[in-house]
Amino acid sequence: MTSKTYHLGIIGHPLGHTLSPQLQTAFLKQAGLSGIYEVWDTVPEDLPEMIKTLKQHAIDGFNVTIPYKTRIMPLLDEIDPLAKAIGAVNTVVISSKGLQGFNTDCDGFWDSLPPSLQQNIVGSKVILLGAGGAARAVGAAMIRGGAQSLVLVARNLDQAAQTRAVLNACAALLSENPPKISLLPYQAFDGSQCGAIINTTPVGMSGDLLAMPLTLSQIRSLPDSAWVIDLIYKPHPTQFLKLAQAQGYATLDGLGMLLHQGALAFTHWTGVTLPQTCMDNIFRQFA
Repeated sequence: MTSKTYHLGIIGHPLGHTLSPQLQTAFLKQAGLSGIYEVWDTVPEDLPEMIKTLKQHAIDGFNVTIPYKTRIMPLLDEIDPLAKAIGAVNTVVISSKGLQGFNTDCDGFWDSLPPSLQQNIVGSKVILLGAGGAARAVGAAMIRGGAQSLVLVARNLDQAAQTRAVLNACAALLSENPPKISLLPYQAFDGSQCGAIINTTPVGMSGDLLAMPLTLSQIRSLPDSAWVIDLIYKPHPTQFLKLAQAQGYATLDGLGMLLHQGALAFTHWTGVTLPQTCMDNIFRQFA
């Protein structure tokens, strides 16, 4: 036990869906630490002022979520090399060094995958839906995991081209055999020969329960052996995963990624690494 009380939180917009307060509170309890974790729903025009305010107060750190994982980077004092390569920050530590940015999404996502799925990634084609900060982190995890090719499916192909450039730079750092990275608009979607498809967009999040990133016919174009993954963890499962399950596909939601990236962020803030037994207990609380 320590007498220190940690002051933590999360910045994003909107934040009605977030489970991070419950999750980080559970981490604090399991670690025997005192602290609070707050939600700071911040509209885009207020982001610079909010960061300045947090820096001036006794805040130990915070998470960053949609839509600020990339936008926050110019506002930080120091950025970890992996986060810099990915081009996205989801965890900030505030210390005497100022604001330090990290990306725990990459390793957190990979750690959340079942061993059978990790094996499925090696040498396979992986489709990413979306091209934002989450796609960059997940794409980096796929590169590190040995994917043979990555396909970015996006509505904004200019943004997707920027994400491809970022991932190509990551590939030079993370892999001796970099995958081929290509772009596709949604109307040209091709799910053939795909080992896994991952929705990194917010489409289907609470408030729009019937929304899906793909049509049913597009889902059906996937091979029978493909995994269908959605980074969204609320609702549980999303309509996207429900339809994929109905077609017989193996599926995975974003709760495991939330847990693992959150645990890595918790370690950055507190220096405490929770044992696997604690992680399993917490996962059961939220599953």
